[in-house]
Amino acid sequence: MLLVAAAFFGALGWLHQRTSATHDLEVYELLERELLTRSQIDRDYGREALLSGLRWRLGYLDEGEHAVVIDAAGRVLVGD
Repeated sequence: MLLVAAAFFGALGWLHQRTSATHDLEVYELLERELLTRSQIDRDYGREALLSGLRWRLGYLDEGEHAVVIDAAGRVLVGD
């Protein structure tokens, strides 16, 4: 019985590790695509179009979620 329990918990730990690794990879790829898209918007349409798009996007955050974009001088460009 102890062997069965150890095998079960070992398999459960392995499954948790695999699903966590898959989730982390998906989040990384999503963020990478988002950054590439934002970079292309900035390059093709200019900084004001990028900031306008970010303002629009931040308008759909759930209650309690906050985001901010700050320039190199520390000025808030988008967000609260």
